Amino acid sequence: MDAKAHPLVSLLRRRLEALQALAHEIAAGQEACIALNLEELQMRDGKKSRLCELILSLDQEIAHLGPSSAKTAKPTNEVTEEQAGGLEAETALAIQHLWRECEAACANVAFRNKVYAEFLRRSRCTLIVLQNVVAYCLGVYPDFLTQQRRF
Repeated sequence: MDAKAHPLVSLLRRRLEALQALAHEIAAGQEACIALNLEELQMRDGKKSRLCELILSLDQEIAHLGPSSAKTAKPTNEVTEEQAGGLEAETALAIQHLWRECEAACANVAFRNKVYAEFLRRSRCTLIVLQNVVAYCLGVYPDFLTQQRRF
């Protein structure tokens, strides 16, 4: 692999790993929510926040590598010499492959996030219904529950 491309390859691999970890944390957070495990839910939310910060910093580092790296990183059907920016064709193809994997991981994160958001929306509606049931039922049987029966 070309020595010029090594920093970009390393950053893309780290970005891919972070995106995959984020997708896992979103799914695990939903499971913690279903199980009503508030401690785990808070832990998962903290991990998601740190992963998002890491992904943003990796994106900034990739952007700072320069325009030739960005051109190489953009996936295309075939790599031209101009796009490769002086990189070996094998290296340019490896970078494009990593970039495609990152895009697929981004799509997975977006899908899991959409599912989780819909789950939370439905859960909120269910909680509102339960709150209304409890609010209206509390006044129905107060005498029955508090009254002592005398025989």
